[in-house]
Amino acid sequence: MHISGRLIGLNQHVEIEVVEGVFSTITEIKENILDPQGICIAPPLIDIQVNGFAGYDLNSNDVEAADVHQMVKLLWKTGTGFCCPTVVTGSHQRMSRSIQAITTALLKDDTIRSSIIGIHVEGPYISSQDGPRGAHPKEHVRQPDWDEFQRWQDIAEGQIKILTLAPETEGAITLIGLSIKSKNSPSVIRESCFIRVKTRSLLDLALSGFFMGLYSEGPFNIPTKRAF
Repeated sequence: MHISGRLIGLNQHVEIEVVEGVFSTITEIKENILDPQGICIAPPLIDIQVNGFAGYDLNSNDVEAADVHQMVKLLWKTGTGFCCPTVVTGSHQRMSRSIQAITTALLKDDTIRSSIIGIHVEGPYISSQDGPRGAHPKEHVRQPDWDEFQRWQDIAEGQIKILTLAPETEGAITLIGLSIKSKNSPSVIRESCFIRVKTRSLLDLALSGFFMGLYSEGPFNIPTKRAF
C-alpha cells in the first residue's frame, strides 16, 4: 500500500510504502502527483500520562505485564506512538506491582520499550485536600519519602522519568533536591494544582535548579524513526 501526502514539520511532499503494517520507505515526490484529498502526514503523538486505556487499568491490584503490552499496542491505533504509563496514589505494595508490570513489559519487548519513554509516578506525595487531590484515595496520600521512591526506582530499573508531587508538603523540597542529585533523577517534578509554597521554600527550589534546569535537561530518549 502507498500513501502520499504532506509531511508536517518539514513541509515536504512524500509517498510512504507500507508493507504488512510497517513503513518500508518514505520518498519525496513532486507536488503535482499528490493525492487530491490533500493528506497530511504527522509524527506519532506523545501522551505523558496514561493510567489505562481500552479496558486495561495499570493501577488495578492484578495488573500484569501483558496488560501493559496490549494497552501500548492499542494506543498505536489512535496515533499515540510514545507514552508514559502512569502509576497513581495507592499502597506501597500496589504501586510497586504496577511499576513492576510496566518495567517487565518494556524490558521483554523492544517495540514496547521504544514506545514507553518513561514511567510516570503521580503521587502519593500530593495534597491531601479535597479538590487538589482529585480522585486519588486520601488514605494513601502521604509525605514525600525518598527511601520509598528509591525502592520504586530500583524496581523500575531507573525508568521512572516523571514524578508528580505537591511541593508545599513537608519533605518535598528535600526530595526534590535529592532527586536532582541522583543519577536516576526523574525528568519532571511538577506541582499540584493548589500551591502554597513559603518564600524560603521557593528560594530553595530556585537555588536547587528546579525551575531553571529540571524541565530542560530531561533524559527522554525518543527515537527519530518509528513504524507502526
